[in-house]
Amino acid sequence: MRNLNGYLKKIPWIFSFILFLFLFPNNSFAVELFTTTSSFKHTLTTDSVNTELILDINSKETRVISYFTASIPIKNLNAKCFNNKTGKRIECTTFERGSSTDILFNLNNAVVRSTVPLQIKVTYSTPSSDSNSYQISSFVPDTKTVKVLVIYPKEKGKPIWSSDPITDIKSVGSNYQIQINNPLYSTLSLLFGNNIIYQFEVHRVFPNRPEPNL
Repeated sequence: MRNLNGYLKKIPWIFSFILFLFLFPNNSFAVELFTTTSSFKHTLTTDSVNTELILDINSKETRVISYFTASIPIKNLNAKCFNNKTGKRIECTTFERGSSTDILFNLNNAVVRSTVPLQIKVTYSTPSSDSNSYQISSFVPDTKTVKVLVIYPKEKGKPIWSSDPITDIKSVGSNYQIQINNPLYSTLSLLFGNNIIYQFEVHRVFPNRPEPNL
């Protein structure tokens, strides 16, 4: 009974800890100890956008981290989490918070060294129609997005408009791959097609004048 009692005493502490992480999701108490950058790879299919998000957790000194939270501004995400270097699954729990999904990662006292960041990979899919225009979220609050890759079928052609300047575009098998470094906007807008259709209104009266006699 001694071991069981000790376990039962820990339950309220564990619950309080998780509740604290949920109420203060922005890297919890480790905000000042760690910095985070993110990179995205979006693969466009006929009915979805499949995303791989890489979170790089950095520290100026060697530190141990047990739990980490990130908020993705998309609701109802079914996320899977991995150690990006080893490929091993990471236990992660999702919480719905309005139009966002908070993800709590159990890192089991992982070591973050000053020269080697801890890399977490998060995969998820969002529904999308096969169209010529896309609005793709590429943002995690309190992190800096350093790179966005978009992979899509070649039949769409090269984009005729992008909300952020395209750094590079190259052929990868039957697909094109677009790369954008340090995007300015949290949502990447892409337009494919042969031409751009503009819609506008003219607020001016044009009077009809008679033809001059020749």
